[in-house]
Amino acid sequence: MPLMQALTLALQQLDFGQNAEKLQESYTEMMGKMVALRTPGQFVLALLVTGLVAPIGEELTFRGVMLRFSARRARSMVFPVLITAVMFSLFHFSNIHALLPIALMGALLAMIVYWTRSLWCSILGHLIFNAVQVVALYFATDEERARMLTDQEVPSPLLLAGAAVVFIAALIGLYRTRTPLERGWAADFTPEELAAREEERQRQTPM
Repeated sequence: MPLMQALTLALQQLDFGQNAEKLQESYTEMMGKMVALRTPGQFVLALLVTGLVAPIGEELTFRGVMLRFSARRARSMVFPVLITAVMFSLFHFSNIHALLPIALMGALLAMIVYWTRSLWCSILGHLIFNAVQVVALYFATDEERARMLTDQEVPSPLLLAGAAVVFIAALIGLYRTRTPLERGWAADFTPEELAAREEERQRQTPM
């Protein structure tokens, strides 16, 4: 999260044009209203919607459906990972400054599914990421919340260094213990099932 925050802050220095800036301002205003979080009830509601419903829905859509369908005709996982990452980023298009960090996160979540053979792992990662943000916003002061929503909260060098070490170590650990999806995982039927269906069809065909 600190690494994505730093990258988003760096991208704010680029000029995306007046229309893009207006879109970003609208997004920030909308998010501010969504995460007002003045009462425990609002906190629980935001946690359910942003921290639970949204991650599950997005993972089912982008990693559960799009990743599988884009992998059917692909010779490797490069294209499916990239296309779903781009689509995931464009889904959050109003957050202009975070398009690249979100795309990188989408690619990481797709690789988690591929390396673990489990959509639940990407759902859990996405869920924790969103939930931590909601919790941080709830317990932040008004000034801190304003900086978070406008992506002006600058991570300290020590926090960035620690985040980089943890991220790299976790990525290496995940890669070393990977159990990648087998070839043809995106097909509707396994070769054995296709052979059984063909055998059944031949038995039912009149001589």
